[in-house]
Amino acid sequence: VKSLEVLLDTWYASVGRGGNFLLNVPPDQRGQLVSVDVDRLALLGKVLAATHERDVLRSAVQRGGAVHSASNVRGGAESMDPTGLIDPSRDVFWSVDDGHDAEGNSLAWVEFRLPDAITFDEVWLEEPIQLGQRVTNFRVLVPEDETVEEGPRPGALAVQGNNGQENSAWREVTAGTTIGARRILRFDPVTARHIRVAIDGALATPALSRLSLYLSPSTVKIEPASGTSVTAIPVTLTSRPGLAIRYTLDGSEVTASSPIYAKPLVIQTSAHLRAKAFDGANASPLEAEADFKVLAEADWKAAIQFIQPPTPGLRAALFEGGWQTLDQMRTRDPMGVKETASFDVSVVTRLEQCALRFEGFLKVPQDGLYTLALVSDDGSRMYLHDELVVDNDGLHGMVRQEGRIALRKGHHPIRVEWFNARGAAGLEVRWSGPGVGRDQPIPETVLFR
Repeated sequence: VKSLEVLLDTWYASVGRGGNFLLNVPPDQRGQLVSVDVDRLALLGKVLAATHERDVLRSAVQRGGAVHSASNVRGGAESMDPTGLIDPSRDVFWSVDDGHDAEGNSLAWVEFRLPDAITFDEVWLEEPIQLGQRVTNFRVLVPEDETVEEGPRPGALAVQGNNGQENSAWREVTAGTTIGARRILRFDPVTARHIRVAIDGALATPALSRLSLYLSPSTVKIEPASGTSVTAIPVTLTSRPGLAIRYTLDGSEVTASSPIYAKPLVIQTSAHLRAKAFDGANASPLEAEADFKVLAEADWKAAIQFIQPPTPGLRAALFEGGWQTLDQMRTRDPMGVKETASFDVSVVTRLEQCALRFEGFLKVPQDGLYTLALVSDDGSRMYLHDELVVDNDGLHGMVRQEGRIALRKGHHPIRVEWFNARGAAGLEVRWSGPGVGRDQPIPETVLFR
């Protein structure tokens, strides 16, 4: 299962370089795509659609008041001027005279100067590929400082002139080598009124048929990302400037009528926080979620009292068969049970299409709030007193998830479930808290059955 970030990287590395996007998503043993893959690909589609639904450069030009300039226009022809870059057709393009060589480091350059600043984090360039691939080096630039520069006068898109010297210092936003049929580059958000594309190398007379600028949908950053505490938890939400943040605390869907974030939240009781950035009534497809738990006295887990001392080690129930999720464990019987000193997955009868359920007691050295963590390939879950503390279920590589729980000194019933579908396998069980240090493997000396 690939994360949204990996899928986006793959899309930009393939489609963004003029290639095809190969999903390579295999079906499972049922002959169906795994639901996690389907949901992730659907989200990818929403993010790409939201990113590319509006070319912010073209929109700014269409509002009026923009001017363009270039180091040269082929034959001085209006049909070859920079307006062709905001026309979606490849048959309309900007080019320069044969043998043209602009002053400075560039062979040629083209600029757009806007009355108002725009924010963008992606540039989409194309050459008129019917004429062949020509460009070998290019840069996208914005002025180092626009604070004293006057914006262009209102009016239709006009030629400013060919000197382009209003800004003596330029800052590189991004750069590349070939462009060809399509080149899409991402970078940190930039806000500017003046944008220049400089062609620094070409195999023949440079020509460009597209210059588009886009702004990807914003996400909301939740700080802290989650939390369990015995006191109220302050939470801050941040997103891109100019956007509204709407949220819910009961796990319900975030809509245009949800509360607007105006100041830090103070979580007084346990809550499932969901948040989205809104541009007017338009919601970002990217949602942030976080769980917060504020513990009352009743939430502290009391230790188990034994008539006879427990025996060191754990019991491990062994399962076989096809696995997609630990939810399947509820309907299956184990192949057998083994005794083990720790959370050791090597006790399985095979390392693929297998699962384990470890059960026993965890000895806690003193009262406190403990952080329990699972790092596993594939899925895993941890329960204490039959309460789910860490949920790391699903098909994935070595991924870490953690949770927190308030425990009294003594022994506490623990259950860890784990499965592996295919490929590499692994499980680490770790903890932090009073008397045990920070992020340490749970040792055999505190495990009993």
